Amino acid sequence: MVQHNNFQDFKDRSGLWVKSFEYRNNSGDKEVYRTRAYLLWMSILSRTRGKNSRKASYVNTVNSFESFQEFAEWCQDQYGYLNKDEKGRHWQLDKDLLYFGNNAYSPTTCVFIPVRLNSFIPASPGGRIGQFLQGVSWHIHRKKFRAASSENSKILNLGLYDSEIEAHRAWQKHKIQKLEEFMADSTLEPRVINAIFTLKCMFQ
Repeated sequence: MVQHNNFQDFKDRSGLWVKSFEYRNNSGDKEVYRTRAYLLWMSILSRTRGKNSRKASYVNTVNSFESFQEFAEWCQDQYGYLNKDEKGRHWQLDKDLLYFGNNAYSPTTCVFIPVRLNSFIPASPGGRIGQFLQGVSWHIHRKKFRAASSENSKILNLGLYDSEIEAHRAWQKHKIQKLEEFMADSTLEPRVINAIFTLKCMFQ
């Protein structure tokens, strides 16, 4: 079986948005096509009802869309829904940026944003995440505090410091600088820019 994802959304003869469909190719092999809206819908369900819902980052996360049909219809009118970045990746569905700390997927709280922005948004603008202040860890060999930022599934080293607060400030400074760069991105819609500005102010 061959599986194809992110197939263009379309409605069936009854006027309902299609989740997926099967097709037999010339070789007789079954190919399964899943629409983009359905892939996102499955991701929401996984985070609110499935195994992923038990992860710390998704505990108490809820799905406030009434049905897949409502969600698919909503997607069609959203800015950035079909946008792709320079690597050909679709923009991602985000529930946290417009309302920081929000735990609900809903028509009023969700927005589509570039992968690089979605992966950059921190869990919180400050405070402790584990033993140290956010963005800080202990470099056991150098006997110093290390500042680092997680971006695009990679760890960006921001230097070593004598105190935990110095390392945390370096992390904050880096976040502010990057947020300012995002604010200058003309491909983002105004409400996303406003949300980034609010987040930036939380770091200062």
